[in-house]
Amino acid sequence: MTAPRFQGDPPTHFLSPLLDDAGVPHLFTTRSFPGVTAFRDPFPPLGPTAQPLLAEHGLGAEPAAFLKQVHGAQVLRATGGGCAGKADVLMTDRPGLPIAVFSADCVPLLIYDPDGRRLAVVHAGWRGTAQSAARAAVLALVEAGGRPEGFLRGGQAGDRAARRSLSGAVGRLGQVGRCGQMDAGPLGGQRRSAAKRGNPQRQG
Repeated sequence: MTAPRFQGDPPTHFLSPLLDDAGVPHLFTTRSFPGVTAFRDPFPPLGPTAQPLLAEHGLGAEPAAFLKQVHGAQVLRATGGGCAGKADVLMTDRPGLPIAVFSADCVPLLIYDPDGRRLAVVHAGWRGTAQSAARAAVLALVEAGGRPEGFLRGGQAGDRAARRSLSGAVGRLGQVGRCGQMDAGPLGGQRRSAAKRGNPQRQG
């Protein structure tokens, strides 16, 4: 298992080395990340105080797409910011659009298809795991044309002591230029080539 890259003191978030090395703008929040709240329609779960850290990682240029999570395995596709509906897996192929899931003692996952340029986020609690939420995300990426042997994933273990302090995962697809380089957003500079892959059995 590849060790996560924690940032902040106390740690507010961390990065998956596999996703970071592939040039995917993303972060996994901890209970110390500012501005994360429980979803209450019509208010988004990422408040104004979250924006500086999101922008630092190329995730603040536009509002994130998120879900009203229901502890299941349904997959929805995001094409714009805001609440995409009731589900626990959100997928996008739109560069620049952040997508997000949130959890207390559940597991947030990010799965990236570097060939098809698609990204999925998963909210996987015990009920979602029993219904194979992560598998549903992989199958949705495969049905869209992806090759699972090339997928990269990052995840965060649940924290039962933090049931009332939400954590989560936020990621987006970067823009690809003529040289195949993926950007990390307006404040993130250039990342490494998106063609670099890891073993899909590893996670970070």
